[in-house]
Amino acid sequence: MEIEILCTKLIKPCLPTPPHLQRYKLSFFDQISEKEHVPIVLFYANNNNFFNTSTINERIEQSLSKILTHVYPAAGRYDKDECSILCLDQGVSYTKAKVNCKLYNFLEKSRKDLSLAALFCPHVNKYIDKTNLMVSPIVTAQVTEFECGGLAVSLSFSHPAMDGFSDFKFLFELARVCKMETPIENIKFLSFNLGNIFPTRDISRLFKSTFDRVIEKDIIVKRFIVREAAMSRLRKKCIDEARGALDFQPSRIEIITAILWRAFIESTFQ
Repeated sequence: MEIEILCTKLIKPCLPTPPHLQRYKLSFFDQISEKEHVPIVLFYANNNNFFNTSTINERIEQSLSKILTHVYPAAGRYDKDECSILCLDQGVSYTKAKVNCKLYNFLEKSRKDLSLAALFCPHVNKYIDKTNLMVSPIVTAQVTEFECGGLAVSLSFSHPAMDGFSDFKFLFELARVCKMETPIENIKFLSFNLGNIFPTRDISRLFKSTFDRVIEKDIIVKRFIVREAAMSRLRKKCIDEARGALDFQPSRIEIITAILWRAFIESTFQ
């Protein structure tokens, strides 16, 4: 399986960021987080030619440009102090690629080796310099087309600028805008004010730099499977322990997330 890079370019917000928003201060919690990129890969089958692959890239690019108008820090670059982002519409890195296999065949292979999914992450391109945060894009994207017309859409987010919740919110809004062709004025997004609530601090005496400029870390992919029977038992146990406090049926994601967080909290205080 070989991935061929067709082109790489910068996607910029379709409207310029206003002057009063051109410096985004990171919060204290962002400041001490690992300065690593967190990739997400989504796979889309083109069943019965549901979408036209000749125009889908153009639509994704346009939707990304619209979203960046609202998520202006994502199109910026870290300032030299690494405690703020200069939101001067420098853009996100966008790569188009193709792979010499069908999506179905890839999914069959990935059942035995889930790490194959990492091949579709936008690891290296001409805009990324891992030794210099001030010139590297905060968000990188790659759209890879399979021989069958299916797509692998991958985005990678710099962790201090965007946490897990904002990553998924970004993806959700991008998909909605791409599908519905939502106009810019109707896009809803988060407010970027955490730096006002938890201001940056001088951490030079507390921590060493969290960015490792020498050691390059490999992406580790793991898969956790929870059977339906076990999920049903967990859901029943959650409802029973809540003793009427829950006024909704928790989803699978909510249950698993709650269990993981409880385990994390308990291990922290042991």
